Amino acid sequence: MAPATVLLLRHAEKPADRRDPHLSEGGRARAARLAAHIPEAFGRPDLLIAAADKPSSFRPRETLEPLAAAMGVMLRHDVPETRGASFTRELLSDPRHDCARIVVAWRHKALPGLARALGAKTGECPDPWPEGLYRLILRFDYVEGAEPRVTAVTMPF
Repeated sequence: MAPATVLLLRHAEKPADRRDPHLSEGGRARAARLAAHIPEAFGRPDLLIAAADKPSSFRPRETLEPLAAAMGVMLRHDVPETRGASFTRELLSDPRHDCARIVVAWRHKALPGLARALGAKTGECPDPWPEGLYRLILRFDYVEGAEPRVTAVTMPF
């Protein structure tokens, strides 16, 4: 088995000062809107996963914190972005995630590799992920014995 759905997105907007590891004001607003949008558009998530904090960026975790608080769902943020492939194997094979809805927030440079590891084929994920692209969600729907169906969904905000 596998998760039912994995939603893969980039963290919300970063500030103009690249030394600031937090979300910008616009990023915080996007994170707050995601807290309502994700359950309305895709259903209540069972698990939230953000790339691990590093000194230069807490943004993936900060993007999902409002959703975690609103849904009372666990937010896992201990996976370094460099472990994307091994993390994905674990995610797709762990029976605890069977039929789950999972939301993953990652950093843009590592997103294409993570998308490929989740089953995206060439052309189904921007590669490289554009610097200013924050509105895209890649939806991976898994069906037993089949390749995942990958759908690009644009956030309405």
